[in-house]
Amino acid sequence: MSEPLFTFIGAGQRNVVLQVSDASKVLDSPPEELKTNCALRISNVPPCECENCYKALKPFCGMRESVPLPEALFNEAKSVVPEKFHRLIDGATVATVVPNFSADPGRILADPARQRSVTEEERKGDYTIEIKPKSIWQRPVVVGIIVDGGEPIYIHPAKLSHCRYSQMLYYKAERDNDESLAQDVASSYCPNFFYSKDLSSLEGFERLKQKAINNLKVISCHPSFKEKAAGGKVPPADVIADADLKGIADALDFSEIFQSVGALQLYGTYAEDYSKVTPVLDIELLYPWTQAKDKESVQWLVLPADADLPCACTSEGYTPKTELLQQAVAQKPDITLETAIERFYCSVTAKDISLLLSRYCLRLVDPKNGVSVERIKDVLPSLGGVFVREGEDLFRVAAVDIDEKTNKTLDHYYEYDAKIVKAFENGVKKQ
Repeated sequence: MSEPLFTFIGAGQRNVVLQVSDASKVLDSPPEELKTNCALRISNVPPCECENCYKALKPFCGMRESVPLPEALFNEAKSVVPEKFHRLIDGATVATVVPNFSADPGRILADPARQRSVTEEERKGDYTIEIKPKSIWQRPVVVGIIVDGGEPIYIHPAKLSHCRYSQMLYYKAERDNDESLAQDVASSYCPNFFYSKDLSSLEGFERLKQKAINNLKVISCHPSFKEKAAGGKVPPADVIADADLKGIADALDFSEIFQSVGALQLYGTYAEDYSKVTPVLDIELLYPWTQAKDKESVQWLVLPADADLPCACTSEGYTPKTELLQQAVAQKPDITLETAIERFYCSVTAKDISLLLSRYCLRLVDPKNGVSVERIKDVLPSLGGVFVREGEDLFRVAAVDIDEKTNKTLDHYYEYDAKIVKAFENGVKKQ
């Protein structure tokens, strides 16, 4: 029996992704390296990726090529998509060919160790996981704004000390009427464990695994895990052994993906040197600027940058630092309103980026101390993803979900932000 052309991989909010067994059936002249290593992304909404995000993350994203989707090919693709996702693809006439980030990187790279017959027992170490690291925290630089000569408007003081991830725990607890979501915030995950040079990615991943919520998922894994899973969903804790965590953390660190994602979140643009780029303006300040009668007369209220200041969410309770706001100095904006809006939307996209990490294991014993870690060079850019080897383990780190978020208005983000900080205030008062 021949291998099917399409295999369902997963679905997002706007599209579905299918594995393609033979790229020549969807591409006229596919590169040799992609013939059996690509995927098809189908959506009935025209694709619109964030240009700055793609520039900054191109090594992690790989190639893209738009292809027509004639009726026969569409029907063949639709036949493998679960019915509940048909609404995302019905009516689609084009699709996008992208790398298949769940493909075995050992075979993609023609790894000699992978060319031998891999035993079923060894395959039990193979899996692909999705990580949503969420957004980096740094103390804001622009903390206030003066519009039309009125009284200063300041950001909520919670943003001077606590990351958005910790604020969201309180918001979700209030929204879902589930106070357990906001319990033990101090021992919970903070995105800065991944982004800060002073913190440990290993500890960050350990904390994320303990409280995965929707930020850590299994995309694919050995069938033995699925056989034990209830409802077909495999909990990350059942797949990712504690012995794997160091290798995962090392792969993420050596790929250097967090430097690129963090910069996009903070600055909302791609630059070779961010030292002279103004950080993204908070929606509490950006929205009033859009409402100003005289947009040219607006003034910012600015604090000195302090990139080394740690997020307080895992180390201390919340005490509003309103006195800091009074120390801000007025200055004329150094970017236009149009640029500020563009960078805000880029930052929103970057804050919701997902990382796909594939682990392919060729050993049956835990690694010994001192196993070397290296980033593999000279990988064809079209393949997408950064490859890292640790001992006999091979990892591939990729970035997905870089579609623009301009479908939602600034009004929406302004109102949503107000709900989050209000829920944070209510939550910390209860503790």
